[in-house]
Amino acid sequence: MQYTYDDIGTRDSFRILRLHGSSDHESAIHCDLVKRSLYDQEPAYEALSYCWGGQTLSQTVFCNGQRLGVTKNCESAMRRFRPVADNSKRFIWIDAICIDQSNPEERGHQVQIMGDIYKGAFRTLVWLENESPPIEQARIRSREFHVKNISWLVRLAEATLPSDFHQKETQLLRVAEELNEGENDVTAASINETLVCLPWFKRLWIVQEVVLSKEATMVYGKQEVSVPAIIEVREILSSMKERGYHSVGAAMGILWNLFGIQIFGKRLLKSSQAGRAQLDKALTSFIGEVKYSKATDPRDKAFGLYGLLRDSGIAVPTPDYNKPVATVYRETLVAMMAATKSLDLIRQVDGLGSLPSRSSWVPDWSSSRHSIGPTAGPCYAVENSQPLFRLLEGSSMLALKGFKVDEIISRSSLSYMHIDERLGKPEEYTHWNRNSPILDQVVMQKLKQQPEYSAAILFLWNVKVLRDFVTFALGTNLSAASKESILALYCALLSQRGDYNSTPELGLEDLDVGERRARDFFAVLLDNIVEDEQTETDDGWIFDQSFSLSDSKGRVLLDIQHSQEYAILRRISQNPVRRSIFDCISRIRYMTVFKTKLGRIGIATWPIKPGDEIALCSGLGLPVVMRRNGSNFKLISCAYVDSIMHGEAWSHHQGQELRELIFV
Repeated sequence: MQYTYDDIGTRDSFRILRLHGSSDHESAIHCDLVKRSLYDQEPAYEALSYCWGGQTLSQTVFCNGQRLGVTKNCESAMRRFRPVADNSKRFIWIDAICIDQSNPEERGHQVQIMGDIYKGAFRTLVWLENESPPIEQARIRSREFHVKNISWLVRLAEATLPSDFHQKETQLLRVAEELNEGENDVTAASINETLVCLPWFKRLWIVQEVVLSKEATMVYGKQEVSVPAIIEVREILSSMKERGYHSVGAAMGILWNLFGIQIFGKRLLKSSQAGRAQLDKALTSFIGEVKYSKATDPRDKAFGLYGLLRDSGIAVPTPDYNKPVATVYRETLVAMMAATKSLDLIRQVDGLGSLPSRSSWVPDWSSSRHSIGPTAGPCYAVENSQPLFRLLEGSSMLALKGFKVDEIISRSSLSYMHIDERLGKPEEYTHWNRNSPILDQVVMQKLKQQPEYSAAILFLWNVKVLRDFVTFALGTNLSAASKESILALYCALLSQRGDYNSTPELGLEDLDVGERRARDFFAVLLDNIVEDEQTETDDGWIFDQSFSLSDSKGRVLLDIQHSQEYAILRRISQNPVRRSIFDCISRIRYMTVFKTKLGRIGIATWPIKPGDEIALCSGLGLPVVMRRNGSNFKLISCAYVDSIMHGEAWSHHQGQELRELIFV
């Protein structure tokens, strides 16, 4: 007989799994469900944080003596954490079992209190195992491969145990530097592969599960790692790097990739007590990181943050799985705007989404891949202005105050590709990718014939894209291009990096130096510089840009040694300044270059088109590209536009009345 759920009871009630022990590891799993209130002290319980491992209920456990279908990953977690003594028991909260997943009303109610459930657990067990490899994973790695990489995290956590701080730093430095030396075959690249292969790290629900927990322990096989200890490691290494220990940089980068979201989440909780400005800054950074996470139900990109946002003082609507995705996103955004009195989150609109009925001014969070977007970092097009906005027609339309500053008259026919989206099965790349269409039939044929190498194909294609950007903006005769136009394109291509104005390798602290470096780089792209046979090519740098450039035996694929694009990469690799420039430019994924009616050069996401208008809006730090829709507008994306990014156009308009711009 199949298990049937009874009524959950009061609004503060939830179920806990009582897992019965067994001395036989292979025996059937038996459990039962008990109810308790959020206000009860007993039974004490742990909570499980894991990936479902697909939606197929392929495994059977016995709950109250009745058959209950669970996913393979859920079953393996229950088997791992089941007590080994026959008469013992363990209380664990597991969402897939403790919530009746077939009941939308119960799901919505339980999501409301999920943050409280994790806060009430004395420990959260993070199950890293994944019985069903993610469909986007092109390279399958052995269990031993992941064990070695997780062991490095174990050593890091153990290095925090000494009470003497000097001893703690000494041990951390030794373990962190293992990555630089490739000790035990563990490198930054190998750990990044584990990050890709273990989908828990990209799962959205983990954010509040870990941030709100009293204690969290990651488990992979027999290895256990304290999450708070790892986060402490990151803070210590950050302090060490500021004091000149640059050798810890690789380790810091890894820890940020693994736990950056949790760090932002903890900062968000703290900021709620520090005033609206701090809340706005922390929330913008947090949502900017969370948008890259994954959720099976796109509504969970909002509902999965309910407990954390609520505890941060943001009155987000209660989860309701009967609402359309577009409505959920709009209501969540409006709640965050109301709490912060800020327009900063609107900067995440990139025009790439295809979510039905979405208001154009609401970011489409349904995907886990987005443009980075131009940063307001060293440049702020709208300085010292108040966010002036109001909501119309049931919050489906947004009115801003601003003015039109220019209009797009042409754009490059190409856009810079995201080479490693990993949004679906490699063999179905041409169906799920968010890149712009490729008009080159030869390249498209390669993608169709060898989709598993899409990263390598697109990596080389991006060199062609950069060549096109240069010829589109400057022409083929660089010597005839003005200093202003050279720097305009250079800054546009670097605009996705917040500190590009102060990065020494880029040369923009002295515009004459910046111009020389830009001309040299553009000349290489246009094949106007002869390769120096005496200068060694850095093939390692080339391959580091995309692991798919070589197969498992290290052989270069696709005959790329003989392509013009590969020859250009060789010349870039010969010079550390060129390499730094290329690395910075690689952040412009999904972007294209455009020209305006007033002769400006800019960059924005590829859905823009000639005829789109550029506006500045009060309280919105960056220019926006908008498209007429009757008497109103659709918001396409934010943009970088040269000669207005430091408040020039905004200052010139001071004293004049702002127009109300209505976005649908």
